[in-house]
Amino acid sequence: MKTVELLKNNLKFYLVIKSIHYELDLENDGTGGCPDCKAVTAGIKRISKDPRVIGVFRDTFASPHRLTEFGHQLKNKVYDFENHRRSICDIAELFDGLERAYFIEGIVKHVQWVNQSDYWDTCHLQFEKKVRPELYKLVSSEYIFTNPDEPIKTFPEHLLSNEADQLAKLLKEEFKSDIGITIRYMLEALIRNEPQLLAIENRKRKAVYISLKNYWEKHIGSYQSIFDTKLWDTEGNPDYESTKLRVLKILEKLTN
Repeated sequence: MKTVELLKNNLKFYLVIKSIHYELDLENDGTGGCPDCKAVTAGIKRISKDPRVIGVFRDTFASPHRLTEFGHQLKNKVYDFENHRRSICDIAELFDGLERAYFIEGIVKHVQWVNQSDYWDTCHLQFEKKVRPELYKLVSSEYIFTNPDEPIKTFPEHLLSNEADQLAKLLKEEFKSDIGITIRYMLEALIRNEPQLLAIENRKRKAVYISLKNYWEKHIGSYQSIFDTKLWDTEGNPDYESTKLRVLKILEKLTN
């Protein structure tokens, strides 16, 4: 388990230290423009009383998100992951112990929360594979996270099928022009199929979204449009039923 963790639940933020949850007071303790920034800076006040440490956190997580927005060339869609990693490590090395562990946690969570653009989605895999593992190496084993180097699965690897590669290929071909809620309906059809062809834990939704985005190699809608939309009355819903039928036709091809 994590010794220190930031959690976000709707509009509330929590700091968890050794399994004890503290609700963060963003308005009184946080600084920065957006709630995500305020959450990180509010949390450091429960960890450190050092004005220097608090000041570095405030500077780092202030708008325009110095270390959580990426140094990149928008024209060429290039993410300079090595420069990004080095910039974060340079500041992390100023801290020790719990302060450093919280700094890394703050960076990782803030990156996940803030960067939801199409550009970020295409670069998330590089951050997860090339930057985050290097950041965790800076954290003492006393505060280390569980499975920091756990590999990110590809979309076919999420499918519960002996023909996962072929199934993924057919799904991509069939739904190549769809985005948002239709993609969610496609996933639901796989989850509800008998036998079940997809299982998504609540904390794995982002990983599935990224794997899907990378596999489709195109815009499939924002994370929120796919996973933050509540599904009401899917059974009997003509849009869901038509999507389900498309999935069933694909499955028929696999069995023929």
